Amino acid sequence: MHPALPEQTLPQMLREQARTRPDAIAIRQKDYGIWRPVRWADYHRRARHVGLGLRALGLADGGHVGVISENRIEWVLAQMGAGLVGAVTVGVYPTSPTPEVAYVLAHADIEVVICEDQEQTDKVLAALPELPRLKRIVVCEKKGLRNTPEEHRERVIAFDEMEALGAAQESAQGAFIDVVLERQTLGDLALMIYTSGSTGKPKGAMLSYANLRGVVPGIVERLGLDAHTTHLSYLPLCHVAEQMLTTFVPLYLGSTVNFGESIRTVQEDLREVAPTMFLGVPRIW
Repeated sequence: MHPALPEQTLPQMLREQARTRPDAIAIRQKDYGIWRPVRWADYHRRARHVGLGLRALGLADGGHVGVISENRIEWVLAQMGAGLVGAVTVGVYPTSPTPEVAYVLAHADIEVVICEDQEQTDKVLAALPELPRLKRIVVCEKKGLRNTPEEHRERVIAFDEMEALGAAQESAQGAFIDVVLERQTLGDLALMIYTSGSTGKPKGAMLSYANLRGVVPGIVERLGLDAHTTHLSYLPLCHVAEQMLTTFVPLYLGSTVNFGESIRTVQEDLREVAPTMFLGVPRIW
């Protein structure tokens, strides 16, 4: 049996993991064939900067942040950064065509959207007439940004530039995060996860931090997980199954998540990482 989980939200747990085990590896991100480790202290620090950066871009109190990307460290930095400033994350499948992207972003009242690359950015730009609440577009991979139409360039910013903007706000605005975490409760809204829309328009399931915490004990017990568990994250993070093993469980246990370069490199990534746990779906098997 595992001890009872702390009565803390995911952002509060990120702060706690950074405090109690700052040098342990939280994430490994594969870039250009090299696995780059990120410690819990760095995860927390960067998430703070991302959260403050989102605020600097105009994200309101309790605002909604969209993410359209394959699994990568920027996904969880955006999610945790949003949580640290009291905002809510909404994932969009990167395989979605423009009309579906437009529907979810509009229905969820997205104010800032994180896009993986030019392909995803172009979908959002094409949908702008349907997105009156959208203030800024943040792009993880800067390649292709120079091709952004002139009339939209002020609306688009690179992820690393937003993170740097937040870092510059740390001394003046950093205390804001501490205030948010002090008042944050398990009853607060954490995520909106949209259904596939197979029986009509997609519906947004509103998940509280209590919902997220509530599933962790069963997963941990059934799968025999602990702080030494390692996981390869590659299934869509806009689905609750991957969220459980990439954010919910690791933030409570302090275990390690690995992000490969792409869903197309899963077999190679598995050989290199040799995770202790692997979540698969039929097409992967």
